[in-house]
Amino acid sequence: MNNSLVGAAPVTSAERIGVLDALRGFALLGVLLANLTEFAVAPWMATDAQIAALSSAPADTRTHFILSWLVYGKANTLFATLFGIGFWVQMERLQKRDVAFETIYLRRLFILLAIGLVHMSFVWIWDILHVYALAGFLLFFMRGLSQRAFIIIGISLAVFGSPVLTHLIQISGFFADASTGFDDAAILSRQAASAAGNYTAIFAGFMRINWYEWVAGGMLYTWVLYALGRFLIGAYIARRGWVQRAAELLPQYAKVMAVALPLGLAGQYINAAVSMDQMQPLFGSAELVDLVDYVSRPLTALGYACLIVLFFHSGLRPVAAIFAPVGRMALTNYIAQSFFIAFLLFGVGPGLALSGREGTFAFTIYALIFFAAQTVFSHFWLKVYAFGPLEYLWRWATYGDKPRLRRQLA
Repeated sequence: MNNSLVGAAPVTSAERIGVLDALRGFALLGVLLANLTEFAVAPWMATDAQIAALSSAPADTRTHFILSWLVYGKANTLFATLFGIGFWVQMERLQKRDVAFETIYLRRLFILLAIGLVHMSFVWIWDILHVYALAGFLLFFMRGLSQRAFIIIGISLAVFGSPVLTHLIQISGFFADASTGFDDAAILSRQAASAAGNYTAIFAGFMRINWYEWVAGGMLYTWVLYALGRFLIGAYIARRGWVQRAAELLPQYAKVMAVALPLGLAGQYINAAVSMDQMQPLFGSAELVDLVDYVSRPLTALGYACLIVLFFHSGLRPVAAIFAPVGRMALTNYIAQSFFIAFLLFGVGPGLALSGREGTFAFTIYALIFFAAQTVFSHFWLKVYAFGPLEYLWRWATYGDKPRLRRQLA
């Protein structure tokens, strides 16, 4: 083995910060709800006319409002922030062992990038893993910055990075226009390919969209900034020891939650209401509503995180801890969610091809049922095994030694 890896090993159960697993699991519930319900309807896999014609349309509209208010943008914010926390915690752990953190973490990122690109190419075009890997490289090279720089740059990018870059892309004229991939003709073409079970046609079409919208259209770069800002905030939180010492800081968590959650939810309610034409823009300014969204989205995620931490360190611990097994197998469960979404939306193999035939309400129910199944599966799997299946392979490839998969009996 490379000498730089001597002493390195995957994190043990005793070293894990349990509340981080609970937070990851909670975030994954939101990720599943957002990915399925947003992708299943317009403008990706169903036309506006199809969605409006569904008998469930009133319930779909109400459900979409609730998800816009409580879930969309908050789950991925929390998930990305946790990645930044994990980065710093792992760096500190490996440095205490006098192990070359750089070698291990860069290898870990390259493997994550490879997983993400395969996932994006063959299963789920909205993959976030490759974005996290790319933003992770930037975080890695910024690790020597001061705490002050971390939080200033992090907040700036988290709030303004993506919208400012998006605006610059739109006015630059240098990037491709992918709008034709979302007109009714394109959507109906995808539905026809899905109904026929034509995997090649489905994903050839999506890869074209990926290229024109994601790479040539510039969206990839906005998402890297979106993730990087949240990574930096997460790393700052870990540098301050706020997660590692959470049990000592519960009064502070309660104070932050009491401010962040109401303000965040109020702002997100305004954004959801305006976006669904249930409220006029504040002072007639759509830009002001956008600003409210950019600020209140991370505030809401922060409030959720504080709430889970408080639950985890109180008599309500079982409520938070139920998410922990899912979070310990975050990579496995994230990839499994993609296969579940593909099963519902595409007619490949046993796929149901429900696009245009079901609305947001039904897909929300399906997501909740599947997440419940993931929770049960993760719980029983981790009673026998030390890692999730993909986590096991990821660790093996990262550290170079085959870890023990089965738990040792006491």
